[in-house]
Amino acid sequence: MAGLLEVKNLTTSFFTQNGEVKAVRDISFSLDQGEVLGIVGESGSGKSVTFLSILGLLADSGRVKGGQALFNGKDLIGAGKSELRKIRGNDISMIFQDPMSSLNPLKLIGAQVAESLEIHTNLGRAEIRRKAIMMLERVRIPEAAKRYNSYPHEFSGGMRQRVMIAMSLICNPSLVIADEPTTALDVTIQDQILKLLRELRRDMQSAIVFISHDLSVIAGMCQRVIVMYGGMIMEEASIEELFETPAHPYTMGLLRSIPVIDQDKDSMLEPIPGSPPDMLAPPAGCPFVVRCVHARSICRESVPPYNTVSETHRSRCWLWSSDAPVSGNIFKERGVARA
Repeated sequence: MAGLLEVKNLTTSFFTQNGEVKAVRDISFSLDQGEVLGIVGESGSGKSVTFLSILGLLADSGRVKGGQALFNGKDLIGAGKSELRKIRGNDISMIFQDPMSSLNPLKLIGAQVAESLEIHTNLGRAEIRRKAIMMLERVRIPEAAKRYNSYPHEFSGGMRQRVMIAMSLICNPSLVIADEPTTALDVTIQDQILKLLRELRRDMQSAIVFISHDLSVIAGMCQRVIVMYGGMIMEEASIEELFETPAHPYTMGLLRSIPVIDQDKDSMLEPIPGSPPDMLAPPAGCPFVVRCVHARSICRESVPPYNTVSETHRSRCWLWSSDAPVSGNIFKERGVARA
């Protein structure tokens, strides 16, 4: 598959009264056409900011300090506002976390779904309405033609999220960025939305970036996963490799903190001790160093390089370096072989 999105050394900061918040720090990754990529990490790890940077949607205090985001070969970081407006909603769309705050409460549902077609196509009003109703039907809004003239407050949370999905897919984009689209929903509705996204992705062949703090959701949606922490990528792997042979202490901590279906009912989940780093003054070395029980002196002094675990698996951890001692080396102790 040809590459769709290639991010190179992206660095973003927010400039506040208290100083520079280093939200995203020199991250690089790629996405292929039709692929589903998961981005996982705690709140404040830089997941959403990465894609807001790419789309030019940062708050006024935010600034991309360096790097590239090549979409079909064109650098979006250097693109002008008018050019980005042509891309947003047409070639790249975003599903936000809270549909109630993302939908205009004073505007009809149908008009909001149709808006991208009005901006990006030359279709007539009747055809735009027809396509918008078809899209609402496709995301399973009952009585779509009637609900076209409803307001957001007349919809449930799950129905509003379906409307957000319809808005994001109406122009058949190449890339859909789903930013924690099920967080505010109960488990039953969450499952319905995830099934809907899988079906639509299969039918439309769009690539999807699925941002979440929930590894169980990521496992059910994605082919490949990026684990972020402290504004950096800690690990990148296929779904199978991440769950079977995690290669970073932070990833291991995340996996130990979630329940599994065959877990002993008397066993306790293990939370990760401590708190995320202060991004006004992040650690000089690995951002996870303060919370890592396997940290060594070099972890405090220098940012670890990306180490190759396999052709599809990399980890940013000093314990993968060739001089890492067996004593205290979790990967050697677990029998995880280096590539």
